[in-house]
Amino acid sequence: MLEGINAGSGRSGVTQVNLPTWVLNGAFDSGFTMKLMRKDVRLGADVIADLGLALPMTAETVRIWAESADTIADGEDFNRIVALQLERTSKD
Repeated sequence: MLEGINAGSGRSGVTQVNLPTWVLNGAFDSGFTMKLMRKDVRLGADVIADLGLALPMTAETVRIWAESADTIADGEDFNRIVALQLERTSKD
């Protein structure tokens, strides 16, 4: 599936690097932590709020990253968010 995505317009750094290097093989060792990504997401949300923008998809992203603190420790690799979301969607 990734080969097809990467051959088309769906290609991204996530599909080319993150998924094969740190997610699909279960390595989860990119060196970038959940804590750092949560901080970056919060900073982005602050900018959006300061600009007075209503961005529903961004609001959902902020919610997901904030809630992830309940189940994924700050020191874990930020790519673990994928496993959390897969777990949640398999329950639905």
